[in-house]
Amino acid sequence: MNILARCSSACITRVAVFVLVVLLCCSYCHITTTDGAEITSSTAAATTTSRKDSIRKLKKSKKSKSDRDKDRGSKSKKDSEKGKGSSSTSEKRPKVTKLSNQDFLYGTLRIVEAGYYMLTEDIDFGPQDSNDYWPHFSQWQKYPPSAYYLGFFAAITIETDDVIIDLNGFEIRQKEEFYLVQRFFNVIELNDRVFIQNNGVSPLNYQKTDEPVKGFKAGEIVKPSNIVIKNGSLGRSSHAGIHGNGITGLVVEEVHIHDFEVAGIHCNGCKDVIVRSTEVGPAAKNVPVIATFSNARFIDFFAKTLIPFGFQREKMPMRESLLALFDSSITFSDRPSQPVTLKQVFDRLSRAIDLFRNKVQPMDPSDISLLQEAENIFGNPSGLTDGSVIYGIFFNRLGLPETDENFNGAGRETQNIVLENINVHDLHINPIEVAALMTEEGAFMQGPARDLLRIYDITTDNMRSLENSFYKGNFLADAYFALWKLSNDFYRIRVFDSECGNFGSNATFPMNLKLYPSYNEKTCAQMGTWSDSLLSGRDVTMLQKRYFGGLQLSQGLFDWATTEGVGLDTLLSSPSSADSLRNGGRHRLVCGHDTMFHPMQGSVGIKLVEASNVRINNAEVSNLLNIGDFSNWVCRHKWQAQPSSEEIRAYTADINSGQTAMVRGFKLVRTDRVQFTNVHVHSLVSEEGSVVGFDIVGDTNDRTDHSDDVGVSFKDVSVQTLSAPNEAEAVKSTGTPIDASLGINVGVPDEIQANLRNPRVILNYQNVNAGPFTTYTNQTSLDLLMKVTSIDTEEKVRAFRGEIMGFFSVHYGLRFEANANNKYSLLESIPVLDKNGYDTDSVISGLFAVQNDVMKYHGSSLCLSDARGESSKCTSAGVYPLHDFGFLFIPGASGYILHGAFGKDQGQLITQGSLIATGIYSFEGFNLPGTMLDGSNLEIKYYGECPLDYRPVKTATLGGLYISCAVESDIFGKGISTGGFLHRFNDDFSQQVVSGYPTMIFDDYVHNPKPITARTNYQDYLIPSIQHNHIRISYVADGTFKSLLSAIEALPFIKAQHYTNEAVLEYFKFRTSLQTEEKILAFRKKFLTRLRNDFHIDIINPDAYDEIPLDGVIDLGGGSHITGYVVNEDANQRVLTLQNEPSGPTTVFPSASFLHEGGFRLVVGRAGLNTVDGRSPFGTTIQEGIYVMENGDSTMTSDVEMAFHSLALVDLNSWSTSVIYNHVEHPEYGEGRVVAAQPMPLVDNDGIHLKISGSLVFGNF
Repeated sequence: MNILARCSSACITRVAVFVLVVLLCCSYCHITTTDGAEITSSTAAATTTSRKDSIRKLKKSKKSKSDRDKDRGSKSKKDSEKGKGSSSTSEKRPKVTKLSNQDFLYGTLRIVEAGYYMLTEDIDFGPQDSNDYWPHFSQWQKYPPSAYYLGFFAAITIETDDVIIDLNGFEIRQKEEFYLVQRFFNVIELNDRVFIQNNGVSPLNYQKTDEPVKGFKAGEIVKPSNIVIKNGSLGRSSHAGIHGNGITGLVVEEVHIHDFEVAGIHCNGCKDVIVRSTEVGPAAKNVPVIATFSNARFIDFFAKTLIPFGFQREKMPMRESLLALFDSSITFSDRPSQPVTLKQVFDRLSRAIDLFRNKVQPMDPSDISLLQEAENIFGNPSGLTDGSVIYGIFFNRLGLPETDENFNGAGRETQNIVLENINVHDLHINPIEVAALMTEEGAFMQGPARDLLRIYDITTDNMRSLENSFYKGNFLADAYFALWKLSNDFYRIRVFDSECGNFGSNATFPMNLKLYPSYNEKTCAQMGTWSDSLLSGRDVTMLQKRYFGGLQLSQGLFDWATTEGVGLDTLLSSPSSADSLRNGGRHRLVCGHDTMFHPMQGSVGIKLVEASNVRINNAEVSNLLNIGDFSNWVCRHKWQAQPSSEEIRAYTADINSGQTAMVRGFKLVRTDRVQFTNVHVHSLVSEEGSVVGFDIVGDTNDRTDHSDDVGVSFKDVSVQTLSAPNEAEAVKSTGTPIDASLGINVGVPDEIQANLRNPRVILNYQNVNAGPFTTYTNQTSLDLLMKVTSIDTEEKVRAFRGEIMGFFSVHYGLRFEANANNKYSLLESIPVLDKNGYDTDSVISGLFAVQNDVMKYHGSSLCLSDARGESSKCTSAGVYPLHDFGFLFIPGASGYILHGAFGKDQGQLITQGSLIATGIYSFEGFNLPGTMLDGSNLEIKYYGECPLDYRPVKTATLGGLYISCAVESDIFGKGISTGGFLHRFNDDFSQQVVSGYPTMIFDDYVHNPKPITARTNYQDYLIPSIQHNHIRISYVADGTFKSLLSAIEALPFIKAQHYTNEAVLEYFKFRTSLQTEEKILAFRKKFLTRLRNDFHIDIINPDAYDEIPLDGVIDLGGGSHITGYVVNEDANQRVLTLQNEPSGPTTVFPSASFLHEGGFRLVVGRAGLNTVDGRSPFGTTIQEGIYVMENGDSTMTSDVEMAFHSLALVDLNSWSTSVIYNHVEHPEYGEGRVVAAQPMPLVDNDGIHLKISGSLVFGNF
């Protein structure tokens, strides 16, 4: 169908005008209309037809698709000798410029004359390989630095009106090596440069009067009109297939755009556009590197090429002084005794890049180590782009998306767009959210090309403590700081020698000089010497751009990286002076963007921003996938600086950011008059975020000055197969009218809540009927630690203890004397000071090791799942011996007041007998084919987030213990470990027996996991003596209750956790075999009998309460009462894994396999209650009920019902934590036990967050 026939009358008029303009103005244009008719003109004068005649001829020439295909087929045969897919005409055609690889040999093909350009072969673009693919300085006349300073950014630029590019069935793509090294590239750029004035990265961001290099004025961007790109493919590119700014009149027809990393088509401020019969996708799936490689390459280019080239051309004697700067030295805080020159730093960066590119295993040991480091920093195991977003087609207004000017109505810059017969598909992305530092004034810590310094990657403890988060250098991070030092030294020699600092790349300066007595109240202008008095302010800016681009760090950050013992808290804590805030003295941690500070947006099929009069006909968007992490751990964490107690957390620079894991079929932002006809969206998947078919965002200000907004209309539109863990919606609209009356066919979305799917990693570990927790501290513990972990030197052990001391300080408010970590040996205890710095009788222990021939601690199974909790792989159930090392906080007889994030300002008392453990596990023998688990030791650090205390329980001569730890691994990322331990005596009370069943859960995406090389079997001798259960089923309850009224410090089961009264009748009758009230009454009476007989609650007469309704309350006096209860499904209580005996299988349950729970409970009132344990305190709970485990039979296909009852009272310890110990009966597995830990829930503005972890064990309990 003719495209005009599909438009409204307004659309017809606008498109007709566009076609007429092309006919009248295009001296050499050759245009194919929607119906296949060819329009040829050799001169503008030969095509002076009226607008009406143009429209009439277009309508008259309408043909069916099959007729058009036949016409093309016949033409193809006639022209087969002229090239693939070429067309011919009997009319006189314009001059054709034929293009081959020879035309691209020396650089970008700049089209500066109107005409018809046709490929004669596939183009593999990769010019100047002899110059490492950079433009030669001698080419600046042809490739001006205002556009090409960062390399060849396009294969073709269009710099004039009236141009046709006929791909002629061929393809243009980046050559493979050029694709690796030039990470900033569009196949066809519709302008003479990438960025409009005052936009883009600093080395390419100019005003039209600027001279980036003397003699080369920047000028204004060329915005051509009347461009046609047709008939072929645009392949491999590190950015976009087609990119442009301010284009009027663009036709893209019968083009296949694929293997791009940012967008298929991206046009800012474009008008009168037709994209027709075009396929966009798949996006690149073999991306060789992440963004850090581009960062490294740009720094290398500046340091090794641009800066020396410029310095060589400075006047003497300044030239010698500047060149000598490369020989100045720098020392890094993690290598304080190893000064190196700036040249050596830059040489090491270059060498790392070369080793990574060559892919040849070096022989030199230092090169082997450097290559490994490069692979860790640059490598991209997923093969998907790590940038913030990938688009199929993106029409934006001119300038930055959505953020650089007021909205004055849609269509001012982007209008009259027709997309017809479009297929956008297979846009897969793995975005990485980057945590960065920013000063109070909004200056980001970045390199020369706006590449953010990735602060999280270069701290010794992965920012666990801040106080002991020291600089952990690598060849790339070192180069940032070396380049910054070079820039400061350059500034003093070349521009202005002053104590006031470098105003180009230094984000720190003395705001108020009166604070500095030595300055004698002088201004900065009075405190230095100008090296060149003729330099204007803009001249200095040009010097900065030319030599250092957008490089910007602060003095404080530089000091952190180059001064031993300086923690990251010095940068993130508030200074005492407001002047220090304004002069860059305080930094903020900022998230919500990628390495290049692009806001996180995920995978988007087609996006329109402030566009008006858009018609999208016969379009399909499908197979969009986002596997990115929902959020970086550091971006949602909070710290409490000590001793100030200031809360430190991450911020987002853009309120719309933080959408890392998002997928959108269509995204419309403040658009007007958009019509969808025959559009199909399907197969959109986000592994951790949200999916929306049509996401429509209006003008949220709702101002009256653009009330012409008539919104969006749909006709014959379908949305099917949406899958996401957080949100899956067909249409989501904010502030824009939608006319859906013409039809949207919506399928049922596959929406498994993120907090119900299985985590990526489930690691079960345990000890069964073993000895108690026993440790030893001696040289043997130290030697063993260095053999079985990557902490293989005493220097590393000391650094690890420093990390732990930092954690103790931030999380618990512990204080230590200055330099305590270096003062005391690794086997000595370290005294702990109170908050005010006074001595206490509490200590940090020397390095301990668990005596595992007593405790028999071991891993029992490990399962890996994809981000949706599917495609699981598990080790066989087995015995994987565990080494446990660490340092204990041991309170003295006087106790200790804990502050920090745990105890807050008011403090919490920890008494003698309690402990806080922090350390490292090393598991031996985990092997899972097809994964990184190859039998090498598995190393996991743990940080006790709650004190441990042993709770004696008289019932069944028990004692309870639990663990609640944050854990982190270089393979699995950040996670938690929770579980209960039961201490009991053997039958003759001669020996204490311990069984514990903790579970670790990790749900991070680790971009480049790093296993350790240690592979030991020191504990194989223990394996025959280690006991195990026949079956272990692990479960969690990690939901969130939307309430801030928690009672977490009073009740082991908070009020929101249990529904009561009539809820129990509904539960029994709907989910269990207790279908009648008679059966439920008998069940309650059994519970009452157990309370009297087993728990010695003598005031209960089981026969006295038959008349009390089953949904009522049995009051025992003193506030103690018995009610029915059901666990609130918002608790997300569900089973995770089923583990058999050693050598048997371990299986992951299907996601969202709930462990339903309901029954009756006794809750002790405020007056207390006499029980088997004596006078039990308020809140103590005893339960009896029925579990219904979904998929709980041995085949994991049917639900099972299991009766359970308490074997021990459940009460809170001082830290609002409890241990659960129940008897349970499974229809297949028989009698068993439930052992669980319920740490104190977290309460924040989002609600109450549970973190219960437990196991049901059968056999040998």
